[in-house]
Amino acid sequence: MNDTPLMFSTPPNVVIVDDTPANLRLLNELLLREGYQVRLFLRGMLALEAMLSEPPDLLLLDITMPEMSGYALCQEMKKNETLRDIPILFISALDETADKIKAFNAGGIDYITKPFQAEEVYARVKTHLELRRLQKELQNQNQRLESMVQDRTAELVHANEQLKKEIAERIKLESQLIQSQKMGAIGRLAGGVAHDFNNLLMVIEGCSTFAMQRLDAEDPLYQELTNIKDAGRRAAALTRQLLTFSRRQITQPQCLFINDLVQGMCKMLCRLIGEDVELLTVLAPSLRLIKADPGQIEQIIMNLAVNSRDAMPKGGKITIETANVYLDESGSFKYAEARPGTHVMIAFSYTGCGIDPAIQTKIFEPFFTTKALGKGTGLGLSTVYGIVSQNEGLITVASELERGTTFRIFFPAIDTSSASLHAEQPSDEAYRGTETILVVEDDRITRGIMTRILKEKNYTVLEASTGTEALHLYTMYEHPIHLILTDVIMPGLSGRELFEQIRSFNSRARVLFISGYTDEMIATHGVLDQGIALLQKPVSPSDILRKVRAVLDQDA
Repeated sequence: MNDTPLMFSTPPNVVIVDDTPANLRLLNELLLREGYQVRLFLRGMLALEAMLSEPPDLLLLDITMPEMSGYALCQEMKKNETLRDIPILFISALDETADKIKAFNAGGIDYITKPFQAEEVYARVKTHLELRRLQKELQNQNQRLESMVQDRTAELVHANEQLKKEIAERIKLESQLIQSQKMGAIGRLAGGVAHDFNNLLMVIEGCSTFAMQRLDAEDPLYQELTNIKDAGRRAAALTRQLLTFSRRQITQPQCLFINDLVQGMCKMLCRLIGEDVELLTVLAPSLRLIKADPGQIEQIIMNLAVNSRDAMPKGGKITIETANVYLDESGSFKYAEARPGTHVMIAFSYTGCGIDPAIQTKIFEPFFTTKALGKGTGLGLSTVYGIVSQNEGLITVASELERGTTFRIFFPAIDTSSASLHAEQPSDEAYRGTETILVVEDDRITRGIMTRILKEKNYTVLEASTGTEALHLYTMYEHPIHLILTDVIMPGLSGRELFEQIRSFNSRARVLFISGYTDEMIATHGVLDQGIALLQKPVSPSDILRKVRAVLDQDA
């Protein structure tokens, strides 16, 4: 009979009041068989006392009884706050309509006429217990909703108070918004031209490399080509910095020595800060490695250099120091925000006007600047802070008015031996091969550069200017094609779509994506997913050969 059990945490508790023992036994057997807890009473007064100490889930109540009738018991229960919500089912031999109406007026919710059918009693008991359970759930939900409304109301009151305080800053925020929109437009412009610009830089890199291979190092033209190649690399670094600022750069963390990076930047920094500013470096000889994107670390040093130059209009001195430090809960290097362990510290110090203590807590906020209108964006130090945080580092500032400022940046050190980084890199000859590579690139000159790089190392190269052309060539070529080197975004069939179609009939196909677009542009093409091989333009011939060889040799 019990095909749909009720969802009570414990078996429902039912009280039966009837002055006829036979009726009590019959109802008791019926409800016990269905798993209910049952309490039996021959008198209404005894039942009332028991229910006051332990309220039931439902009451089955006879009408005609000595001492206290069912009507009277029902009325007493409705007067009591604890018992008034208990569902009461009258079960009586009285069959007159007036008796039923009186039962309902007294507070009953149902009426069963004796003699009764067991199935009818069970069905009605079950139905009213389920209704009671649902009512309790609804009450609980209403209480939770009321609590949520109260909490939300308190939040809104607090938010309203905060809003009142912020109104005073509205004019300042509006000016910052205008500045933000200007800088955002610059960022979008930088990302928009990155593709074409990176293709041009790749041509400069490739052509200068090819020309230098045909000249003796003592030839005057060799040095000119070296200058061209270096200029291309500096232009690539500038593009990388612009994209870092606009948060559109694909970061490429790698193990690196801060010392090498600082030494490589010294010449550029001297030109940036001017002849009246002295640049000193104090670099720890046994510095540990960190894992970060070199372009981002360069951006940090460049931004701090620009800041220091503006703080020393009459000249001064900049000192860049590196050291291994251990951050813990005690000692000279103690910072609550840093995780314990060995870190690589970059200390960037400069003389000059210093930073007022009253504003030192604000200097990393976006758009905060002490420079005159039009002289600063307020984004330099916030960009530094963002890069440091992104690399799980810590930055601190110490400054005194008219005495100078020191920024200390801490990056977690990694356990990689220095020998592995300074080991002699294999020459390009180590990356020769005999495999067949399909190069897919819509830019004719860039495609020609990549084709020449690969052919000079004995690879067989097939060329296609579109994805559709490449797909046709792949299916028609009689010999195996070992690698697809493809641009990501092309007219018609994209690089990822091309690869997916080829993989549908050749699951062993390998691909190396290459792109000059920013991560915002190519993320939707799925080539930033983990395990996907990607080269970011501009890329040197050596990097192309090294990556091609790595993809070909993977799981070979």
